[in-house]
This record gives sequence, structure tokens and C-alpha cells, in this order.
Amino acid sequence: MARLPDSSISTSLIVKYLSPILVFMLMAAPMVHADGSVYLSSAGLGVDAYGEHSETTFDYNGVPVETRSNRIGLSVQEYYSPWLQPGLTIGYLDVSQNNNPVTNGMDLSGEFVGISLNADALQSESFDLNLGVSYTYNQAEDNLSSQSSKLQWHEVVTSIGTRYKLDALHLVAGGFVQTIDGDETANGVLTSTRNFGHDDSVGAYAGIDLLVPSGGRIVIRVDSGARDNVRISFQQSF
Repeated sequence: MARLPDSSISTSLIVKYLSPILVFMLMAAPMVHADGSVYLSSAGLGVDAYGEHSETTFDYNGVPVETRSNRIGLSVQEYYSPWLQPGLTIGYLDVSQNNNPVTNGMDLSGEFVGISLNADALQSESFDLNLGVSYTYNQAEDNLSSQSSKLQWHEVVTSIGTRYKLDALHLVAGGFVQTIDGDETANGVLTSTRNFGHDDSVGAYAGIDLLVPSGGRIVIRVDSGARDNVRISFQQSF
């Protein structure tokens, strides 16, 4: 089961990582009617089950560590309006690394939990302009012989992209900025606590959506730059 960050995480950290989403929500001004009332009636619910493989490089104070992760997740997104589409995601995570003595030979596993906010800034019959921001808390750990290691990190991603609609086939492409801030804790033969970040924060993505008659879609996404990522998901709208 997904676990929230430890209670020791300070309010300042929460503000730091969630402030981009709060700022983004202020962009939802078009939802306010002339009389001052706010439109919050749900226009639909989307459920997304997905699998994802990602390769990136964590930066330990100038030391690059190649990091691979696999995720199986479930996301739920509410469609209040084109400008307000909040979501929640949870799932299972496994991680392996190269060039890191405290995780050598380990297959760390754990969970992640996150929130997101997406918006359709521009819509037409054949073209959409999309904005998005998300925050995810990740943790994974493993024990091997007399060594135990744990990784915990915060991840914020902001994105902008386009969608071209060709009947049942949609083509998507865009760019994103990713920020990672994490801690590694090791106990045993090697005992240490280290911070890590990300050595490359900018990336691009492309993909296809295949719409199916039931109101769902099959989605394939490929990222490059800040992370090399492949994601396949099955989405259903209600």
C-alpha cells in the first residue's frame, strides 16, 4: 500500500514542492462566472492503469548514478472543466542502480503516490494545447546480507504539449521540465546519508492515443532528455 512521506517532512518542504500546483490552479480563472460563482460540477471521471519503464541519472553531489525504475500504477482524474482536471496516482515501484556501492546488487522496491493538475488551454476539433504539473513522492528499499538501503525522493514535472486529432488516432508531442530532490539512507557495512538530485531537467515526449468504442483509449508515450521513458496505459472515461 502506498505510504505518505514521513511526518518529519517539514511544512516548508510541502510548500516548496506543491507550490507549482497551487500556482497552476490560479490559472483556472476562466471557471469563474460573471456573478462570482465557481463552476465545480464534475463533467466526468477518467481511470488510467499503466506500466512504465524509466532510465535516468541521479546526481550525488557531482557523481552520476544510472538509475532504472519500473512502475505499475493507477491514476484517477476528475474533469471539472477544461481548465481544472485534478488527479491522484498510486502504485508499485522497483529501482536498480549502477555505480552505487550501497545499492550494488539490490533490487529496491516500494511505492509512489502523487497528485496532478492538467488543463486544456486551447481546444478545437483537430488540435489541443495542454498544460500540466504533477508532484510525486517515491520510496524504495532493500536488504542484502548485512546491508540495507533506502531511497526517498520528490519529483515535480511541468509540461506543455500539443494533440492532433485524426479521428480515432491522436498524435501528441511536447516538452517538460523535471525536478528531483531525494535522500539515500544506508545502514550496515556501509553507513551513510546522502542527498541526490538530477543532472538534466529538460526533456521532450511524443506518443499516440488510440481511441476505442467503449470510451477508452490505449496510450503509448516515449520520453527523452531528462529521462528515457516508455509508458503504456489503458484509460477509460466515465
